[in-house]
Amino acid sequence: ITISDSFSGIRHTGRMTSKRYREIFDSAQDGLTEIMTHPGYFCENEHKDFPSGFIKDAREIEMKGLLEPGLKEYAASRDITLIHYGDL
Repeated sequence: ITISDSFSGIRHTGRMTSKRYREIFDSAQDGLTEIMTHPGYFCENEHKDFPSGFIKDAREIEMKGLLEPGLKEYAASRDITLIHYGDL
């Protein structure tokens, strides 16, 4: 089983902005770091299934953070390669 060397993001669920991603990139150690995020767009039907409130606004906040112009370049400038879980 392949697992990451470190894990980040759980304490910031729903608040994963581009600033938060940059902070994670700045503090990343050597090895594989998994960043937990739930990007997406608000969907009324989905909100009915998960009424906790997390899905309503937080997914869009996290999507906006990931799509921030320059974020990929910022990661690359710190010698970080972004992959998805399926690449493991």
